[in-house]
Amino acid sequence: MLNAFKINALNHLTVITFGLPKYAAELNMTGSYSHRMNQSFAPRYDFKKDMAKLPRFVILVGDEDEAFLAEEYAPLLDGFDNQGSVERLKGLSHLGVIDAEAVFEKIANFIAL
Repeated sequence: MLNAFKINALNHLTVITFGLPKYAAELNMTGSYSHRMNQSFAPRYDFKKDMAKLPRFVILVGDEDEAFLAEEYAPLLDGFDNQGSVERLKGLSHLGVIDAEAVFEKIANFIAL
């Protein structure tokens, strides 16, 4: 709300804190987001204009993603004339895509093209 009035001096403050399991510290998981960090994950208001300018890309999403609707990515991309594609990876959760061997292979293949 403050940013709507061009007040951004507090963007470094915590706005979201996650209820993580006790072992999260061992995995170096982020327990909270500042406003600035949270905004970095969000598309800009006119995201359609941004998407139309993207170079070739692929979205890798687990088909068992519990945070996002994996099946909604492809229909979103259908509305754009770009080189984007979506690959749903069987058996992977939202965070499962971070260190899955299948993801590493997909990234290597994408870079090699």
